[in-house]
Amino acid sequence: MSIEFQHLTFPLQTLPTGETTIIHAYQFKGGDGPSIYIQANLHGPEIIGTPLSGMLIRYLQSLEQLNGTVTIVPCANPLGVNESSTALDGRWNKKSGYNWNRIFLVDKQWRSAQEKDLYYQTMLQTPNLSIEDKLAATQHTIAGTPNYVIDLHCCGIETCHYLFSFPDHIEHFAECDTRVVINVDEDGFANSSFMGSFYSPFMEYGDDSPKVCTWEVGGDQQIDRGILDQRWLQLKR
Repeated sequence: MSIEFQHLTFPLQTLPTGETTIIHAYQFKGGDGPSIYIQANLHGPEIIGTPLSGMLIRYLQSLEQLNGTVTIVPCANPLGVNESSTALDGRWNKKSGYNWNRIFLVDKQWRSAQEKDLYYQTMLQTPNLSIEDKLAATQHTIAGTPNYVIDLHCCGIETCHYLFSFPDHIEHFAECDTRVVINVDEDGFANSSFMGSFYSPFMEYGDDSPKVCTWEVGGDQQIDRGILDQRWLQLKR
């Protein structure tokens, strides 16, 4: 089946200059198959995921057929990118102090994946929504109800790349071939990197929840061409 391609834009914030900060999403729909959501650069200085996502977009644009749907957000948080002059800048909202990857915790128990989507779509219509809530709602509206989620992050420059996931999810991301895999407990998100993170709302609807991982693909604040090419080969698998 031929591929249906869409470049989608989602307004996030209007700046004093009158310009609008936008989140871009690239969606490729083919025949029957799994739905995959990939995002990068949720933390401002963690930039290597953006060109890695771009390589995937260009690759998918070259294909004639695709089994399933792939949605890619190369820069999930342009606000954090604009603030990232150091490794710590861009990880938190300077005004509120919130870590951009800890804004997703909700006191909800979804009855279905669709209920989760409706919650965030309704949130986006709420007046005077905080920028953290708007970012969370926008990202989850884009992601929808996928079967698999890969959130591309970066670690310290001297740290080896690694992957966070749940024990029963790890096999689905074996092709990432990371040097270290960190298991996250199913009960209560014992690892702080998953507490309140982008994944937490997905975990509230049981068997329909996607298989998820956080993949730390390289060092922050840098794009090493050799590492980028290596990660591309791993992601392409």
